[in-house]
Amino acid sequence: MHAGAGPGQDKNIWLSLIDMLRKKDHLPVVAFTFSRNRCDENASMLTTVDLTTTTEKSEIHVFFQKCISRLKGTDRQLPQVLHMVDLLKRGIGVHHSGILPILKEVVEMLFSKGLVK
Repeated sequence: MHAGAGPGQDKNIWLSLIDMLRKKDHLPVVAFTFSRNRCDENASMLTTVDLTTTTEKSEIHVFFQKCISRLKGTDRQLPQVLHMVDLLKRGIGVHHSGILPILKEVVEMLFSKGLVK
């Protein structure tokens, strides 16, 4: 992505790139950006992307619930937690210094299991 690209253009580029990588069986992939905000924005643009099977979604859900059970009840409902579970169930993970440590660990573990694409 380049500095002159607008949000709509960025979204189309990301969608095309992911589609090409999936078709060529080149997933998983790690996309790097220098900005935490940009990282979150990029992930939020991918609402139509679903890279996981029904079985994988179930495995992600069970694993995620087990991991966040260590959080206090109210913390389990934090917007960051709810957003992350939605992303993860679709095979998308976000990992940066602004993410709760438990969520970064979940992303790392799911990636190592091949469930974050």
